[in-house]
Amino acid sequence: MPTPELELPRRWHSYMLLKALGHEGIWSSFVAKQVEPPQAGLLVLRRAEAADLDVPFGQEALFSVQLFRELRHPGIARLLTVESVGEAWILVSERAPGWSLQEILSRLPVDGRAVPWAAVVGVGRALCSVLAYAHAKADPEGRPWGFVASRERGLETRRVFVDAAGEVKLADLGLGALLESSRWSKGVAALHLSRAFYLAPEAVRGEVTTSAADMFCLGWMLWDLLSGRRLFAGASDFDTLKQLIAGAPPGALQLPGVPAALERLIAGCLARVPAARPSATEAGRELEALMAPQEARQALGRFVAGATKDLQEGLRAELVTWSRY
Repeated sequence: MPTPELELPRRWHSYMLLKALGHEGIWSSFVAKQVEPPQAGLLVLRRAEAADLDVPFGQEALFSVQLFRELRHPGIARLLTVESVGEAWILVSERAPGWSLQEILSRLPVDGRAVPWAAVVGVGRALCSVLAYAHAKADPEGRPWGFVASRERGLETRRVFVDAAGEVKLADLGLGALLESSRWSKGVAALHLSRAFYLAPEAVRGEVTTSAADMFCLGWMLWDLLSGRRLFAGASDFDTLKQLIAGAPPGALQLPGVPAALERLIAGCLARVPAARPSATEAGRELEALMAPQEARQALGRFVAGATKDLQEGLRAELVTWSRY
C-alpha cells in the first residue's frame, strides 16, 4: 500500500523529504534532497513497501537502472538509482523544473486548451532531440535501445515538463511501465488511455515495435497540443484502440492557423506504415526549418509563463524554503 501521509519536511534515511507529490500505484512520491552525503539539487524520490512487490524486484530493476542511468541528455531528467532501504524500495530521479504539460493544460479553459503553434514547435523540437539521442543508444548487450513511448510509456503529457524559460525535460524515462505494470506490483495493471499516454497502432496490434512507434506518438501528442483535444478518444479504452487502429479520418489532421509544413510533418508522423514516418532527426530538422530553435524556445517560454503566472510565486517560495535543508 502507499506510504501513509507524513508530516513534511522530515528526514528519512539519507534523504530529506520536502513535499508529497501523490501516489502512483503502490509508489508514494516526494520532492526530496539527499543530505547524507549532502548533494546539491532537488530529487524525486518514490517509495514502495518491499512486501507490496509480488516479483523478485531487485535483479530486473537493477537491469533497468543499468540501461537508463546511462542516458545523458539535457532534455532527460536522469534516473539516478534504484535501491533497497530498510523495508522499502526507492526510485530516485532528478526533479524536472517547471510543470508538466498535463498540469499546464488542465489550467487552461476547456474551450481554449489549444497551444500556440510556435510553442508546440518548441516542445516538438526538444522531444525530437531526446528521441534521436535515445534511438541511437544500445543496451548493455549491444542491441539498439530502440524506442521510448510504446515500451516504457515515456511520452505522456504528465511526464513532459516545461518551464518559463522554454526548456523541456522528459521525466521518468524508463519508469512508466515499471510503476504501473502488473509485472512489478499488485493490482496496477490497467491501460487507462484516457490519462493521455500514447501508443502506436502496431503496438496495439502486438507487432514488433521500433523507433517509428515513438514518431507516431510524438505526432499524436503534437496534434493534441495544437487542437486542445485528443485525436483518438473513444467512450472507452477499447473504443479508443479501435479508432487508433482505424486511423484518423480524412481531413481530421487539418487545423486552422497552423502552418502547412507543420501539418505535413504531423501527418507524416501519423503514417499508418511505420517505415513511412520520419526519424526523430529528420523531424527535428523540419521543425528547425519552420522556426529557429531560439525563437521556438522563447515562444514556448512565453506560453508557459502566461499559463503559470499565479503558480510562479508559490514555486519561488518553495525553492527558498527547500534551500534551507
